Amino acid sequence: MEGCAPAPHGADPVEIAAYAPHRVRLRARCAERCLAVLTDLDYPGWVASVDGREAPILAANAIFRGVWLDPGTHEVVFRFAPASFRAGVALFATTLVVLCAAALRSRARRHRGP
Repeated sequence: MEGCAPAPHGADPVEIAAYAPHRVRLRARCAERCLAVLTDLDYPGWVASVDGREAPILAANAIFRGVWLDPGTHEVVFRFAPASFRAGVALFATTLVVLCAAALRSRARRHRGP
C-alpha cells in the first residue's frame, strides 16, 4: 500500500502502520473524540482493539470499519478472528489432547504386559 494522502484541513491524522490480509494496525492522533475509519469492507469476524483494549467496531458509511477514539494518540488494531476459526482451533486442540491421552494409555498397557 502506498503512502497516505494528506488529511483534509481540520481532520486528525491517521497512518497505516502495518497492513496484512488478516491484521491492520493504525496510528491515530485526535484533538477531540473522533471516529477513525478504515476504508476496508466491514465483514463479520473482524475485531478491534484501541491501545490493547477491545473496542467495538462501527459500520462507517454502512460498509467500512470504524472505531471511536478519545483525544490523544492511539494504536488501533483490526484483526480478522471469525468465531468459526476459533471453534475449529478449540476442536483441534481437544482432539489432540484426547489422542495423546489415548496413546499414553495404550503405551502404558503395553509396558505392563499381559
